[in-house]
Amino acid sequence: MTGNLVALEQVIAQNNKTSQEPPLPLVRKLPPPEPFPLECLGETMEPAARGIHDKTQAPIAMCGQSILAAATLAVQPHARVKLPQGQISPTSSFFLTVAASGERKSAVDGYALWAARKHETNLRVQYEFDFEEWKIDHQIWKKNRDKIVNNKKATGLETKVDLEALGPEPKPPLEPSILAGEPTIQGLLKQFQVGQMSQGLFNDEGGAFLGGYAWSQEQKLSSGAILSSLWSGQPISRPRSGEGAAKYISGKLLAAHLMVQPNIASDLLSDPVLKDQGLLSRFLVSAPTSTTGSRTWKEPKPESDIALNRFGACLLDLLEMKPTTVEGRDNELEPPVLELDAGARQVCIEFYNEVETNSGRGGELAEISGLANKAMEQAVRLAGVLTIIHNSCATHINRSHMIDGIYLSKYYLAEALRLHGAAQINTELKIASGLLDWLHDKNLRHICPSLVYQKGPNNLRDSKAAKSALKILEDHNWLRPVEGGTTIDGTRYNEAWKVVRKPVKQ
Repeated sequence: MTGNLVALEQVIAQNNKTSQEPPLPLVRKLPPPEPFPLECLGETMEPAARGIHDKTQAPIAMCGQSILAAATLAVQPHARVKLPQGQISPTSSFFLTVAASGERKSAVDGYALWAARKHETNLRVQYEFDFEEWKIDHQIWKKNRDKIVNNKKATGLETKVDLEALGPEPKPPLEPSILAGEPTIQGLLKQFQVGQMSQGLFNDEGGAFLGGYAWSQEQKLSSGAILSSLWSGQPISRPRSGEGAAKYISGKLLAAHLMVQPNIASDLLSDPVLKDQGLLSRFLVSAPTSTTGSRTWKEPKPESDIALNRFGACLLDLLEMKPTTVEGRDNELEPPVLELDAGARQVCIEFYNEVETNSGRGGELAEISGLANKAMEQAVRLAGVLTIIHNSCATHINRSHMIDGIYLSKYYLAEALRLHGAAQINTELKIASGLLDWLHDKNLRHICPSLVYQKGPNNLRDSKAAKSALKILEDHNWLRPVEGGTTIDGTRYNEAWKVVRKPVKQ
């Protein structure tokens, strides 16, 4: 009997000890990412990425992302790709890098994009000269047209022949910008109307773009659809929205690389509207492990500058190369098509089958089926960029570049799986955190499920959601079960918890 009492006392003591454990923060740490496949970038891009890492000590995956995105901007006006099923797609890609403040995002992008900025400077110088010429030509054209029209008013003679001989109104030169940092969606479309045919949406603080009006609840579906169309290389139809606005925009290409803070990325990747619309499956996402705290001073290697100069010169040649346009339309791109050679087509189909097999119900990729459905196309697009960087005159994608594109695509699938799981958990934790704030704001000492789904936050107004959030708070020691229940506001509840207060800061 004495032994049983001792055992019971030990159990009670253990239970009391467990129940008094301090609350845990409502956060989850991401599992580590797989290494970025830098060796797949080729003999020009890999050394450049390593050079940026050497000079900035930023995460190597961020350096790889920036180099690949910059290369995509340079390549997209000069090559499209033909998929195994015959579909023609751009080489454009949208990249998203998740990194906190202090990860040297601006420095990384600065090194990767120096050729694009140099090209913009060259375009601006030429634009100023061309614009002055256009003003003179336009003044002469307008003076002659006014003369013809006024002559008709004076004489009543037909002027159609004279107007035809005069020719169409001279068009102003294209505006020189190719890098759009913080545009609205409508501003981006306007830029395509008056500016360069190939544009890059690059921002090392992408939250400034994603936090704008275009991504409000009322606008995000429309904004996502427009970006999806640009990713696909499809024409965009839109209502007139001001003087000079085009109803129909075609032959335009957009590459993108947004660097965003982890909390913004979490909201974006768990957004049900953008997930259902399909935009999220078009982003190639990387969330590298931080290097902050390990970046002790070291002198950059001389070969880093050599590699970056070589990469920049390659991009500058492509950026300044005259692109192919639609016949008779000098402001609509129609890049040549890269086809897969026999070896590339074989490994591409094998990759497609592998992804498809793992995308069904219960498959490893089932939770990211949207991205998985585009994995083969993403791989071919990436292989197209690798091909043109290697040889700007190439007409086919070979097996080696296709394999590299596949390895890159597999990396992004792995990252999507990792981040999808974290986003799902973070969503549940945010809901539970909202419930905890509500409990503390109401200064409640005890709580039960029915009070949560009857009076609690709007997103917990059903029994299943309320119990799920309560369980999370219990697991994190913010709620402690009351054995046998308790009375709350005069009503007895058999299932109830005591609310743990937040520690008072000294």
